[in-house]
Formats: sequence, structure tokens, C-alpha cells
Amino acid sequence: MKHNYHERKQNRIDYAQNQAEKNIANSEKLCEKSHDMLQVIPPGQPILVGHHSEKAHRSLLARSDNAMRASVAADDKAKYYKEKAKAIIDNKAISSDNPDALPLLREKLEKLEKEQELKKAINKFIRKNDEQGYMQLSGSTPERWAKLNTPDRVFGKGIPSFELRNLNAKINNVKQRIRQQEALESVQQEEKTVKDCTMIVNPEVGRIQLQFPSKPVEAVRQKLRDLRFNYSYTQSAWQRFINNDGRWAAKTFLEWYKNNPE
Repeated sequence: MKHNYHERKQNRIDYAQNQAEKNIANSEKLCEKSHDMLQVIPPGQPILVGHHSEKAHRSLLARSDNAMRASVAADDKAKYYKEKAKAIIDNKAISSDNPDALPLLREKLEKLEKEQELKKAINKFIRKNDEQGYMQLSGSTPERWAKLNTPDRVFGKGIPSFELRNLNAKINNVKQRIRQQEALESVQQEEKTVKDCTMIVNPEVGRIQLQFPSKPVEAVRQKLRDLRFNYSYTQSAWQRFINNDGRWAAKTFLEWYKNNPE
């Protein structure tokens, strides 16, 4: 839910970091175990083929090798969880269930529009060859003026047009996100029950949810997957984003479920 968004994010970070630490410890333990197994074999001792010790020697080498392989696998798993924790921490994407989503999106839009204005102004002064006007802009330096005035073989002088197009696309995308977020935050919670399935339009998490008292049969689960519902263990519900597609999918499922013999 929105009110515990930051807590849930921190829980995900803590879980990944704990898993990394557990796997590091397990990897070290297995590595030590692998080495300890071989201590009973004299250094350089080959397998004595035909000797009564051959079978035990081969078995010991195999167990040591398995322990080392498990150690490497645990180390790889630790690296995965370390990277996962870092990715969650570094992720600057604005989630729709973040209670600060709207102000963050508006702040992002303001920064992008200021960047757009600045780059357009730079190109304006480049076209006029007005170094004095350019030097009044934020972040301007004589070195950058010289660089911007050095023609590129492909894009010519100034800020390339593709940069401005990409920036404009980002601005339009954020504006769309703002409209979607405003619409989402105006949604009222709804509930509807068909047989033992409860549909919840839940604006707190930005999802349309389908809840069952117990795990539905495979045919029902397959229908949910076909309609692109994903199961959330934290919410104990099959869910999709609240939008026109999500509403259509929920309506389609409930109609199917109502008429589907059990």
C-alpha cells in the first residue's frame, strides 16, 4: 500500500542484502569443507587403481568436488543478491504506488523543461554567433562555446537535433505519466464478488486485484495468465494495473468465471 511504500522498498533491500550475506557465509563454509575433506590424502597421492582404497579415494574426491561446486554456486548467488540490492537502491524510477509520485513527476517535468529551454537558447545563440548572450546562460564556459561552435561532420554546430527530439519525447512521457497518476489518485476503491472471487479496484497499490479464498484450479490460473494477471504473494491476489486494459481484463475474467462450470 502507498502508506508503507518506503517500508516495503527497504524490506526488499534488507532481504537481498541478507541473502547475499547468507550465501557468502555458505560459500566459505563449503569451500573450507571441500579442502578439509582432502586433508586425509597425502599431498600428491594418486589413486591406487586396484587397491582397496581406490573406491574410498574416488568417493572422497567426488564429495570434495561437489562441495566446491556448491561453494561456487553459493558465491554466484551472493553476487546476484548484492547486485539486486544495489539495483533497488539505485533505482530512480518513480513507481505509481509511491505516495510522492505526483510531486516527484512534476519535479522531473520541471527539470526536463528547464533543460529543454536551456538547450534551445544555446542553439539560438550559436545560430546568431552571440557569445556574449551565450555566456549569460547557466553552465556556460568559453571552452564549451568553442566546442559547440566546432562543426560536427554529421550534426553541425550546437546541440544536435536528435538530443532535442529525445528530450521532447521524455517530456511528453512524463506529462503522460502525470495524467495517469492524477487519474489513478482520483480512483475510488471498488469491490465486486462473483462466486468465490472478489475483484478489488485498489488505488492504494494502483492495481485491480482478484482474490480467492484458496488457490484456484489450474484452468482458472491459466485463464488469469492469459489475461496477463500476475500473482502477488505480498497482496495475496492476482493483479494488473488500474487502466482501461486492466478493467477490461477483470470484466472479461469475471464473466468467464461466472459461466465456467467448476
